[in-house]
Amino acid sequence: MSSKSAAFLSVLSASLAVFIANLDSSIITVALPELAQAFGASVSGIAWLSLSYLLASASLLLVLGRLGDAKGPERVLAWGYGAFGLASVLCAAAPGFGWLVFFRLLQGGAAAALLATGLAVAARNVPPEMLGRALGAASVFGSLGFAAGPTLGGFIVEHIGWRWLFAINVPVAAAGIYTVSLLPRRKQEAPARIDVLGAALSCCALGCLVYALNCGLGASVPRSVVFGAWLAA
Repeated sequence: MSSKSAAFLSVLSASLAVFIANLDSSIITVALPELAQAFGASVSGIAWLSLSYLLASASLLLVLGRLGDAKGPERVLAWGYGAFGLASVLCAAAPGFGWLVFFRLLQGGAAAALLATGLAVAARNVPPEMLGRALGAASVFGSLGFAAGPTLGGFIVEHIGWRWLFAINVPVAAAGIYTVSLLPRRKQEAPARIDVLGAALSCCALGCLVYALNCGLGASVPRSVVFGAWLAA
């Protein structure tokens, strides 16, 4: 494979990764009333469909980035695409509200793998003089994901049904796996050491920070969550 082809495929893989991860953080917002009615959930309960995704993606971002250093970002990106597609299928087929929240947690964890390694894959395959342009293009796709989420979500809920909010991710994840599979595999020069204790503390602290921020100023937040948020800050 030529260097130009590898650069194009790596930018395409990174762009799809940030697009689909950001899309799924916003596509569900306009569908929350429909989901609350479908599952008979309360307003405070239905918010967990968004919060669970954010908790998992924020908590695992640093850990999966380090795993990409250890195993190779291409490999972790392919795992992320596969896990994201599988979690999306499970979300679309969720039999109950509790299951949907759990599957959204899995989806958020997979999104962390996409966000943590997508740009790293591009950086490894794009020539230095083109790197700024490549990362800028991927960032544009990430912004498009955020912006298109509410509009696309409203259209899907109105005309197709809420389960397709998640099912539409499957072909994108399949395309991502295919593009990553075409990239040249580079041998890791030295496997990076993963600090298991530090990873666990990072997940806990960042998760508590996201949870505390989403609870709002007037909410009653457990002291353990406040302490974890303080550690993250």
